[in-house]
Amino acid sequence: MMLSSYLSPSRHGIYYFRWPIPPSIEGKRTTVRISLRTRCPDRAGDLARHLASCGRILRENNALAGLRQTEIREKVQAFFKAQLDQYLDWLDRRGLSKNALEDVRCEMLDHESYLDMEMESDQYLPVKPFLRTSGLTAQDWQASQPMMKRELRKGRRDLLRAVLEAAERLEHYSYGDPGHRSCRSCARSASLIALVRGGR
Repeated sequence: MMLSSYLSPSRHGIYYFRWPIPPSIEGKRTTVRISLRTRCPDRAGDLARHLASCGRILRENNALAGLRQTEIREKVQAFFKAQLDQYLDWLDRRGLSKNALEDVRCEMLDHESYLDMEMESDQYLPVKPFLRTSGLTAQDWQASQPMMKRELRKGRRDLLRAVLEAAERLEHYSYGDPGHRSCRSCARSASLIALVRGGR
């Protein structure tokens, strides 16, 4: 951000310093506006540089205060594991329509796209339920970005993948262990070879 974007003169010629605040969970973004109490552009520039430097230090310290990736992954795993159990119970009792399965498949692909493009969107992410269930605050969420958002998206994607796999298993029957059939087939082949050789 250029220095000029931090400064804005009032209609009376007094310079103000503007500093952007990161967007909240609701997506709202605000700006802090502080009077520098000077009409001198050089003085206002010096003050703005100092305040911008302080702001960057605070932002970096805030990032250091965020959760570690292992902590985030543990909370994401626990949150979506509980959701998966609920989904599988629903699936076992009522099943899912083809339209519902298609919706699940489309959302999963959307998550893949967001991750591939590294998009900073909250689309589909259950942010508030996750924070509430995990005992985290909005400050924890902001301090742990973009890592927490990315891990939450990966968790949601893999939850949907597990649901799809479970639903697809209900569309087919499996009779016996394929490994055993392979062994029996090998035994029959060995017997046939021995019989042929014995006849020579």
